Amino acid sequence: MTENEIREIFQPHGEIKALRLVTFRNGHSKGTCYIDYHDATTAEKVQKAMNGIEVGGKTISVLISDPSVKKNPSNQEKMLDEGILGGGNKGKKAFGSRGKGMFSLMPRALLRAHTAAGSSETPATETSETKLSNEDFRNMLLKK
Repeated sequence: MTENEIREIFQPHGEIKALRLVTFRNGHSKGTCYIDYHDATTAEKVQKAMNGIEVGGKTISVLISDPSVKKNPSNQEKMLDEGILGGGNKGKKAFGSRGKGMFSLMPRALLRAHTAAGSSETPATETSETKLSNEDFRNMLLKK
């Protein structure tokens, strides 16, 4: 759809402040646009009126986007818990276990030692209050 076609559809629900079409580098539309309204209540009214309607033979989704909320660190933890920022699985897995498409950043030597001990908590090297030197890590990895 063109910018003018989108304006014709959304303008009756509230005055549009700005409209931005999202396109690929070659100029073809990605099928997404951002419409700014002058206030949040108008945006909510438009979302309720337009979400799920059929336009041009396709059902559209109208969502509220507020990047300022995502930038606020105090809201990020709450949004992660609610799954808004892609918090993923809320249940904590045992240390070293991986979900589909995930990988462990722990060296295999430490992971093997940890799983051989049968512990489901984080290893002592991660939670220990004593700081390990580079020489200590070298000795662990080279098994000296």
